[in-house]
Amino acid sequence: MYNLIKIYSSCLERFIDDIYLVENKKLSGKEFFMLLIYMSLFSLPLLAFVFFLLHPLPDSNELSEQTLFYVCIPMIAFAFGSSAFSANIIKFSSEKITAIPSDNYKKHPFIATIVFYVTGILFIFIFKECFIPLFIKITLITLKLISPLIQS
Repeated sequence: MYNLIKIYSSCLERFIDDIYLVENKKLSGKEFFMLLIYMSLFSLPLLAFVFFLLHPLPDSNELSEQTLFYVCIPMIAFAFGSSAFSANIIKFSSEKITAIPSDNYKKHPFIATIVFYVTGILFIFIFKECFIPLFIKITLITLKLISPLIQS
């Protein structure tokens, strides 16, 4: 169990450090590939949360393709983006806020994991509540505007 915790904490540490370094320096191909693997692994619980949120969306015949395109795909992409956002928040706060030690996420991986996923869930929830209704309204307006052009 101790070895599993050490492996997890080292993976989380590398993921947070590499995500933060993407903007500041060039990563090699191997480092970038490992970053993508870490991102997909740490995004799995966020993807489960996204699919839980997407369950009650409308699925009638007239909106099925638009729902898939305008809602499901952006939410899945947003789950990956929220993992990067959460890692950046952890690293940025540990570097810029003087009350937090700079290696706090390395010493306390459990707390860093909780902060990571709570930030990601809040980010996804805000996206769903604010932008998804906007996407659906834009889709319906676009369909109403295009339908006379298609019928003629």
